[in-house]
Amino acid sequence: MVTAGAVVVVLAAGGTAWGLSGDSGPRYRTALVRDAAVVQTLSATGTVSPVARTDEAFQVAGTVAKVTVKVGQKVHAGEVIARLDRSTLRTRLQQARATLASARSRMAADRSGQSGQVSAGKSPVLESSNPTPVAASPPIQLGELQSAVQDAQQATDEALASAATALQTADTACGAQTSSSITPTPDVTGSPAPSATPTGEDCTAAGAALLARQQEVSRAEQHLADSEAALTAAVNKLLASADVGSAPAGPSRDGKPTRPTSGTGATISAADIALDQAAIDQARATVAADRADLAEATLRATITGHVAAVNVSHGDQVAASSSAAAVTIIGSRQEQTTINLSATAIRRVRVGMPAHVAVDGSSASLAGRVVRINAAGVESSNGTASYPVTIALPAGTDAVNGAAASVTLVVATVDDVLTVPTSAVHHNGATAYVELLRGGKQVRRTVKVGAVGAALTEIRSGLVDGQRIVLADLDAALPSSSSTLSRGGFGGFGGGGARTFVRRFGGNGGGLPPSGPSGASFD
Repeated sequence: MVTAGAVVVVLAAGGTAWGLSGDSGPRYRTALVRDAAVVQTLSATGTVSPVARTDEAFQVAGTVAKVTVKVGQKVHAGEVIARLDRSTLRTRLQQARATLASARSRMAADRSGQSGQVSAGKSPVLESSNPTPVAASPPIQLGELQSAVQDAQQATDEALASAATALQTADTACGAQTSSSITPTPDVTGSPAPSATPTGEDCTAAGAALLARQQEVSRAEQHLADSEAALTAAVNKLLASADVGSAPAGPSRDGKPTRPTSGTGATISAADIALDQAAIDQARATVAADRADLAEATLRATITGHVAAVNVSHGDQVAASSSAAAVTIIGSRQEQTTINLSATAIRRVRVGMPAHVAVDGSSASLAGRVVRINAAGVESSNGTASYPVTIALPAGTDAVNGAAASVTLVVATVDDVLTVPTSAVHHNGATAYVELLRGGKQVRRTVKVGAVGAALTEIRSGLVDGQRIVLADLDAALPSSSSTLSRGGFGGFGGGGARTFVRRFGGNGGGLPPSGPSGASFD
């Protein structure tokens, strides 16, 4: 029986139960945790273009283990045509994943250890000489401040990676400024395409982009320093309330005192949390790169057609990013579309992945397939990188050259898994959480998410079937028109930029590809 003080509505299509709490307490819109299917997709737009010929080449170095085609053979888009020996690449990927797991375990241990030290009143924070005062009310949320440091470090790593890419672009663009025109060179379709010959205008644009990226690094570094100071101040405040004395700092690490190894035990500082996140970011980038290399060791046809030439055989050595064709294919009435994805999205895409393509002027959706991923990315004039993904359309598709195409990639499909509405999942740095309704009150519960769909999100841990979660507080005030949704706190320059830049790039001059939301997982 439903009383007058409560309203419950069941939506048959999605099976989600929605409800409002009774009149005696706060009113919430809620939903039940339940089993359902989740489909995670990526959408982007591209342009249809014909393909007459393609030269397939390996993009990773190795030894040819197998060639599966011969001259004159008909092949289909996505079909395997050659492979490299993948044993070394598999081992390298396993080692990278182990390093990532170790970095994540270190982060979890340090966060837990820092919280334990505060609650037990065993040791002080050492690195801040000018802590920011922390208000006594509301209560200090140490976990949120730890996540803020992680988030700021991740943003700094992304800014440094973008700056490194912009620097490389500027070096290329400004290396030669003698050309005053663009010389056309043929592409695989036989159509003219502009070459990469740098011009004075290219150098000016690249220099401006580099300056913008350097300014982003400065702002991100300042935000990181502020986040570390806030965490330091919070821990010191909690320790002071427990009447805990201070202990001398150990030897410095990157300008920050390190954990002492004797006396009261290891002290975990805000800088340690930041360094842990930097290690996670580096390990994630290595996993992504090694996984891409393993995928590139399998060469697939990017169009449907006939093999015109085979230029490699078993035992041959090939170089990375080789421009020499391993196999040449001549297409027949083959169309393709290329979309550009962000660094976050590209990590979810695989060669061979199915795609639904809606072409302007056509009422039917076409069944395409991912045939090529440019894992190296393409740098724009403003310093940002995008990653082209080529989708082959079915042979004989009657599509107009140049027509716009809307592409949807299905990146994950899971059935009969625990789910909640996607709108109920919140992120705080690296932590995902939902608000449970328990005893008429909201209780925050940390969760681990899996596939994320438009309507439902998979929950891998943290909840059980039948629990009720809060979607909205109906009594909460609406945001005013002056409210901002931007991520503020970036102000000024400096903030220890030299320390982090040396730490991230001093060893190998490399960088991280920009990573996705800190709550997402890509390995």
